Amino acid sequence: MLTWKKVSGYTHRRIDDGENRPGHIKSTPILVTDGIFDSVTIANIFNKESKNIDQDIATFVYKKLIRAKKYLTNQSS
Repeated sequence: MLTWKKVSGYTHRRIDDGENRPGHIKSTPILVTDGIFDSVTIANIFNKESKNIDQDIATFVYKKLIRAKKYLTNQSS
């Protein structure tokens, strides 16, 4: 999951669904740090799939996805 906030910028996380605890009941799903985010590939997929939504919104999101590469490159997994 990629999140962008005006104040804090980008974060990349995944959802730990709490299922991977053999012999225990399911835990509450939580967000955890995830590995590399391939922003260019995701941006290109989004660009192809967003033809039927408001183009101002699609352009805004596409630019944020492309820009994420610069800010997420130095984050550790």
